[in-house]
Amino acid sequence: MLKKMNKIAAITMLLSVMGTSTAFAAEPTAGVTGTGNVTIDNLTAANFTAITLDGTTKTTTSTVTDMTLIDATGTGAGWDVNLKATAFTNAGATHNTLNTLPEGSLALGAVTITAVGDSTAITNITTATGAIDNASGVTILNAGINEGMGTYTVGVAPMTLTLLPKDAKAGSYTSTITMTLTQGPSI
Repeated sequence: MLKKMNKIAAITMLLSVMGTSTAFAAEPTAGVTGTGNVTIDNLTAANFTAITLDGTTKTTTSTVTDMTLIDATGTGAGWDVNLKATAFTNAGATHNTLNTLPEGSLALGAVTITAVGDSTAITNITTATGAIDNASGVTILNAGINEGMGTYTVGVAPMTLTLLPKDAKAGSYTSTITMTLTQGPSI
């Protein structure tokens, strides 16, 4: 009988220990702050290769240095990069006070973007190319909502300047290329 009571007491004690539990919950927090900015390196383009006019259409190219684009905003709002150039002008052209090449003379090569490290994969970042010496330029990169977060390498194949014999005069032509980076996608 004593053995039986000891077994019952042991089972009761085990059940009471198992049946009584206390839960503890941890609620850790992690503060995450974005920089508030999207940045890109300055655009650096080499001088165009010199050419000699011979009465035919000529093209010349300029290489563009790779750039680093960083979105550390922490918003996922996306961004756009636009390139726009002024018309190429030749202030020293003879028989004319100013010679300007026609709109569409300067075209970008292919634009590439590569994610660095653990950046958002490039699934919906669009690239574009085309003539940039016009009123609106070209939005060369567009990252939509929740795209483009992190660090990226941006490459532009050589730019091409086309000189038509009816428009080109001997001398030195200049243009200013402006790159605009805007937070939030525009297209």
